[in-house]
Amino acid sequence: MCIRAAVFCFGCFLCLYAAVPGANAAGLPVQGRSSCRDDIVDTDEYKVRSVNFSSRYAPAGVLAQKTPAAGTPYTTALASQLIDALHSALDFEAVRDSNAGTEFQLLNSISPNKGTQVGFNYVNACVREVPEADCRGAAGVGSAKCVDIEIAAYAVRLNTADLWSNLLDNTRSNVPSFLSRVPGPLLALNPEGGVGYDRRYGASGSLGLRSNLLDLTKNLNNRVLTPNATRLTVDAQVRKSLQDSFYNTATGIALSHQFAKTVDTLSARADVSADHTPLGSGDYLRNSASAGMDIKLRTGAEAFSALTFGVGYVRSGNRLGETATAAPTSTDENSVAFRAISDGKWLGGFSRLGVWADDSSPDFLFGKYHRVAALVGYARDFPVAPHQAVSVEVLSGGGGIWGEAPAYDHFFGGNSASNFLYEPSDSLSPAAFLSGPLLRSLGNGQAATASTSVLQGGSSHWHVNVNLALPIPRWSRPLIPAIMIDGIPKADENCKRVFDADGNPIIDERTLGEILKSQGSCAKNTLALNYKMQGLSASDAATKAAKDLSGVNSILEFLADRANLISVKPLLMFDAAGIYRSGIPDEHPRYGIGGGVQLTVVIAKVEVGYMAGLHRFPTDPPGNFIMRLVFQNLF
Repeated sequence: MCIRAAVFCFGCFLCLYAAVPGANAAGLPVQGRSSCRDDIVDTDEYKVRSVNFSSRYAPAGVLAQKTPAAGTPYTTALASQLIDALHSALDFEAVRDSNAGTEFQLLNSISPNKGTQVGFNYVNACVREVPEADCRGAAGVGSAKCVDIEIAAYAVRLNTADLWSNLLDNTRSNVPSFLSRVPGPLLALNPEGGVGYDRRYGASGSLGLRSNLLDLTKNLNNRVLTPNATRLTVDAQVRKSLQDSFYNTATGIALSHQFAKTVDTLSARADVSADHTPLGSGDYLRNSASAGMDIKLRTGAEAFSALTFGVGYVRSGNRLGETATAAPTSTDENSVAFRAISDGKWLGGFSRLGVWADDSSPDFLFGKYHRVAALVGYARDFPVAPHQAVSVEVLSGGGGIWGEAPAYDHFFGGNSASNFLYEPSDSLSPAAFLSGPLLRSLGNGQAATASTSVLQGGSSHWHVNVNLALPIPRWSRPLIPAIMIDGIPKADENCKRVFDADGNPIIDERTLGEILKSQGSCAKNTLALNYKMQGLSASDAATKAAKDLSGVNSILEFLADRANLISVKPLLMFDAAGIYRSGIPDEHPRYGIGGGVQLTVVIAKVEVGYMAGLHRFPTDPPGNFIMRLVFQNLF
């Protein structure tokens, strides 16, 4: 079963990766390809075999008109013309978006919710010599000497809505997108997908959709958007076991407005969900509907730069079928739920703190019960060489229950399909109350207190989880390649050109990474203009831009010097957790250790491994095979 799940997940990964435009040009090593040459000149009399433009959703028809036919003599002037052709297409896209805007310029604050983006583009030519035998056999070439030309465009976009999340080893592409040519449904629905495996839940597939209904028609028809600080966002997530009847579904709608002050966003939302999940030795079914308010604050402090608070009323129907005793628990209940999530930068890494509390009244019980849980996460890369770092992720949390809680709301631990550090703070996943400790050596919902045939949940818990990913230089490619660019007009720290005594611009030479790191001050002016287009005053727009980009320089340094486009890292994992129940002797803590592989390629990230239970209960299995594959940033 584990092998079939692994083959299924890896196959999905390869299929979607193969469909990503420009994937090979973005840096994957391809067997049998020669390296780029810059010493081929006109008098060498090479012919062109093929030309490839590297960009996502490129205007094929427009670029095809600029592509020379096979057999055309290669010249350095031709290479320059091809670079100019892709540059012109990208410039046309930018001009199209300069005053109103599509996601090319307004990628999160307008639609879809991907974060206000700041970035840059660069176009370069790679000329590869083709073996003589291949040249002679190529149609239309008619020569023993030929070349393939790749016109590669590089781009970096910085997410300023969740600034410190850029420090995460997240999936990203360094190829620019022609968003005006992205298929309308893809642009409008912003899909993210994944597959996973868990001993109890089985192999599963997941899909998430997120759309601003105020821009839905324009996105579907690929029309230019009008900036608007008000959004009506629909968020839908579904996960289904491929081997059992388990599923998780959630749909929410939120009306929000973005401000330019400390109060960043105010939202009113309504959500519905339906779940069928394993819990202890039984199955748990829950249907719920909720309504509430969220407020997001920008503090200007790095450690707690973004604070999100939420409150809501929840009406739910619950049924826990206990297979061992055939004694189901079923009731409806009313709850008031609170949550607070903080994002920021601690000790050079990304941090997230979450606190959840609810006050519930089951219909079949007199009185109430109360639950509180907290979780803190931290992730940081420790550089050991350029673009080589030891990645560390730590999660730690705990919770407690006061009052007579029904069996389904006790704490059950086990593996989890979500990752607290990587979920957007305003998505549906962080809004849900934590069901128990993360213990990856057991299946979903299988870590309980009693060592009997009937697994009972706990009234309190704690856990610590650590991931350690080790770099292998030969198995990685930097996000920003080491390309030297000359002929650049020199600029000062405010992005103004520097001139010599005669009034002529001073020409500079810098690497692509150095140019990226200089974009912070320039981005502030662009972002302020973006906010002004949304209806803010000039002073409010400037203030908000300065606050949003207060930590941008350290992020740009990370992207230029440490971030990888492709990486394969051995993964070491450690878990420790305890679950306790009032009125029974304390059970000993559980410990687990495991290993695996963490693979990041362009827009996909997969973690595969096995977690063994070192210190476990007699009824616990010896371990758990886990797999999680996530696709995101499809455009």
